Amino acid sequence: MVDYGFEQSFSISPDAGYHISDVLVDGPEYWGMLLHTLLKNVTTDHSIHVDFAINTYQLVLIAADDYGIVTGGGTYNYETLVTINAVPNEGYSFVNWTEGSEVVSTEENYSFTITSDRELTANFVCTPAWNLQEITPIPCSLWLS
Repeated sequence: MVDYGFEQSFSISPDAGYHISDVLVDGPEYWGMLLHTLLKNVTTDHSIHVDFAINTYQLVLIAADDYGIVTGGGTYNYETLVTINAVPNEGYSFVNWTEGSEVVSTEENYSFTITSDRELTANFVCTPAWNLQEITPIPCSLWLS
């Protein structure tokens, strides 16, 4: 309740993981007007309608040096459980998932709840083949040629 001729201020805040998508004051004819424009020198009733929308986040996946295939990237809603996968190419083994320089998982199939944009890299290492007749490793560079 606002006394006649006074002003009223409001604070509208979304819950974590959401944002304000629309604010309507006194119906659609005032769409986009700032609340403080209409709620100074109040002389009549007003209605305020606020719409909230869930945040969406981008998940970018990179296969380091193209030594494997990664799946699971895309756009996800806040707090979605995401599972990503890394499959090494022949002659390579999966090492880990990193975000920047931080290792976030050593599992090829990694699940997490998304709450922000992320860019994850699947890292792989060459797995040398073995010459079983001589019990000696064949270097990756020769084996892959």
